[in-house]
Amino acid sequence: MLGKLFKHEFRTTGRYIVALLALLIVVTPLTALYLRFSTSDVIDRFTVNNFNIFQIFSVISALVYVAALVSVVTATTILLIYNIYKSMVTSQGYLTHTLPVPTSYIIISKGVVMFVWKILSVIVAFISLMIFTYILGVWNFDNIAAFIKELRKLNFFAYMPSMILMAASLIFGTIQKILMYFASFAVGHRMNGHPFLGSVIAYIAGSFILSIILAIANTIANFAFLYADSYGLADTIDIMMIPAIIISIASSVVFYIISVYMFKNKLNI
Repeated sequence: MLGKLFKHEFRTTGRYIVALLALLIVVTPLTALYLRFSTSDVIDRFTVNNFNIFQIFSVISALVYVAALVSVVTATTILLIYNIYKSMVTSQGYLTHTLPVPTSYIIISKGVVMFVWKILSVIVAFISLMIFTYILGVWNFDNIAAFIKELRKLNFFAYMPSMILMAASLIFGTIQKILMYFASFAVGHRMNGHPFLGSVIAYIAGSFILSIILAIANTIANFAFLYADSYGLADTIDIMMIPAIIISIASSVVFYIISVYMFKNKLNI
């Protein structure tokens, strides 16, 4: 049954997100080629009294690309959050919660699908930016080869702990955010007549509490390692990531428990 939930969620959310990704894929080479072409000597011949219509189109093209690039990440997140809200706490949520599956399955399926789409949108945005800058001539494959050659000279084992901590911080931080959306909706929808406002207030309150806890944890961690023999910038960053990861994992568990309990026992739609 969990597999069917995954399939349904991907189908429901994919209609909009795939369209956003496709838009970026189409816009990227078109705007990059136009911007590169608009800087040629041929286009300069159309300048009359310091006015060139093609230069205006160049600015518009650049703005369109930036908007498409930003929308892939931000709009994807907004659409996914709205899908959770609509399918969990609005009138449509009645159908969701009457499905013959545990509440935990519903949260897991929606959370995993959101995580996958968020990661995919970031990857597509990065690839798009690489293609865009390549067409504009910012870099070429010789630069990539030289970069890889320099990387081989580095001692990766020395940087491995920091890389693992960074990856863990990003992964568990994303999971924390996703489960925090569920917990906010689960708590906020209890505000009679104002479920969305209640969800926003719950999210702000949760973020404020987490920021205080993280600040206290970072302060304690830094004091604990203050007198270490090799204590530099890299050590500071690593030390700050450790409590962040621990808090992300702990808060994710708390948000998950709150979400399951509230949606299962305190549903009010």
